[in-house]
Amino acid sequence: MGDEARSLMLPGAKKVWTVEAENHFDAMTKYYGHMGWGQYTTEHPADYEPYPDEWLRVPQGRRAT
Repeated sequence: MGDEARSLMLPGAKKVWTVEAENHFDAMTKYYGHMGWGQYTTEHPADYEPYPDEWLRVPQGRRAT
């Protein structure tokens, strides 16, 4: 989860922010707040659905090789 995006980073790139969220809407609301972009909105009801439980079992802090 995210290895492809991490592979695009330059050497020495550092994580500067993390977020925990129950669903996509929660994550994006926090991200918009962090970025100072105002209020996040969505028209997609699925954005309010909880993330799948199996995502909780993915090791955190993995790095691309």
